Amino acid sequence: MDNVNVLLEHLSVFKNLYEMVRIVDPINKRVIIDNKGYIPTVGNCFDLWKSKSYCSNCISMRAYNEENTFVKIEYNKEKIYMVIASPFNIGTNKYILELLKDITDCSIIENYVNKTVDEVQKIIEEMNNKIIKDELTGIYNKRYINERLPIDIIKNSNEKNSFSILMTDIDHFKFVNDNYGHLAGDKILVDFAYILSKSIREGIDWVARYGGEEFIIVLNYADNSIAYEIAEKIRRSIENNIFTYEGQEIKITASFGICTMPNDDMDWKANDMILLADKKLYEAKNTGRNKTVK
Repeated sequence: MDNVNVLLEHLSVFKNLYEMVRIVDPINKRVIIDNKGYIPTVGNCFDLWKSKSYCSNCISMRAYNEENTFVKIEYNKEKIYMVIASPFNIGTNKYILELLKDITDCSIIENYVNKTVDEVQKIIEEMNNKIIKDELTGIYNKRYINERLPIDIIKNSNEKNSFSILMTDIDHFKFVNDNYGHLAGDKILVDFAYILSKSIREGIDWVARYGGEEFIIVLNYADNSIAYEIAEKIRRSIENNIFTYEGQEIKITASFGICTMPNDDMDWKANDMILLADKKLYEAKNTGRNKTVK
């Protein structure tokens, strides 16, 4: 910590307005300091929510990436909190200020006292997921990629694990829209996303819509050969599947590009991996399509 007193001064402004104020490192998921001057040496920022893993809707990471202030609702099985995350700078260092306000009694959830812990958690999860889920396909969106991918890169880097991402694109998707209509195209995107989601390792990997007909699949603990096997399995599933729209059968294929972060070279950034995977995807599409380039 380069200046604890300066940070405490920033926190003291809010001490009478919020139940908790803290400064966090959203990339490494650590609490740097809170309004009581406590500097944790162990633990993670998400421990407050009695969670075993980092938040899928991490607004501190969002605030860090987008240089803006964001708000969400969280629940620790006892109280409901409004969480505000806002970036600020001291010198050349960027920090994230988290402000937590107890809103349990503010009627944000109707009949809160009559609901179980699981019911409350589900309601709050649905509220927060609207920000990070793609409205059409129901999978994660580009904002989630920006928030989650850097974290997975650092985690695998610290643990010296291999780590891969796949970029995939539906071949000749314009043909589908032009010949069957945009509603058919939307149906294809939904079904395509479903196949991707069901083809990955649950709880380990994740899939998101990057934009248009392009998707990203993040493979934790996966070297290049494992990534290639997974990509080829998905590619064959797409090729052999018969997509339908209003009784019409539509056949499609997909191309894949792979980028693997080797465990002996850990200085990778999210944009670097996306650009390289996209380059491999571009190569696949320009050398015949319906293939995987690693």
